Amino acid sequence: LVEEKNKALEETLSQLRAMQSQLIDAEKMASLGQLTAGIAHEINNPINYVKGNVGPLRRDFEEVRTLFRRLCAVEDADDVVAALHKVLAYAREIEADYLFTEMDQLLKGIEEGANRTREIVEGLRAFSRSELDTFKQVDIHTGMDSTLRLLSHKLKGRIEVTREYGQLPLVACLPGKLNQVFMNIIANAIQAIETRARAGGATGADGYIGHIRVQTELEPGCLEQAVPCVRILITDDGGGMPPEVQQRIFEPFFTTKDVGEGTGLGLAISFGIVEQHRGKIEVNSVPGAGTTFTLMLPMDQPD
Repeated sequence: LVEEKNKALEETLSQLRAMQSQLIDAEKMASLGQLTAGIAHEINNPINYVKGNVGPLRRDFEEVRTLFRRLCAVEDADDVVAALHKVLAYAREIEADYLFTEMDQLLKGIEEGANRTREIVEGLRAFSRSELDTFKQVDIHTGMDSTLRLLSHKLKGRIEVTREYGQLPLVACLPGKLNQVFMNIIANAIQAIETRARAGGATGADGYIGHIRVQTELEPGCLEQAVPCVRILITDDGGGMPPEVQQRIFEPFFTTKDVGEGTGLGLAISFGIVEQHRGKIEVNSVPGAGTTFTLMLPMDQPD
């Protein structure tokens, strides 16, 4: 009888873990869904830049090719000197010196557009990847930068981000899940700043610029285990939260957002992910002044 109960409990635990994993993935996809329009716009901008440079580059290339063909034909001309003068005249006509400069600029623009698109795609891949619970040694700052790139369309002209990164070694973590924590906290910070801006009737164009500060530092001994860990602070100057909201902020399905703006699961799932890392997440908020989320993660994980 005891063995049967133990087996039933093990099956139930396995099912709960599977459901938890599905819930985390579902919340991640919901976050991506909310970002889709902005990300599409972000990708569209560099792609349009690349497309816009292709036409002028093709015209320049045709003129250079014509110049090259005429130059190659000079040695077969009856009057080489006259033919060479015609080539030089054509070179002046198409402003060959400027033409080469323009081609360099167009190629540089195409390269920048391609690099920007690659950065966005890499950020999406880093955020959306599904991973087994296998910890990897990664650069925390790379994940944070990827998250900020994905949210850049929500920041432009309205919110300034300050990065105060400390010197950190690689940290053992679940990169995709940790990026999800960063995404949830920073997205909440952006929304808090936007809410404060609307309440005050201000926008970036009217002079109000919100601020988000991301700080990282190495702690020699913290958490209950008194082990080396990384401390990550994400601070915004949004409207802040009253004590009664702070007390419930990590509860599943608790949200102060309007219907359709959030699942109420983002911070609850973030809390669980940090616990999975044997870490700790805290919130400190002052109404009217802003909010700071503090994450403490051990440098290493048990084998």
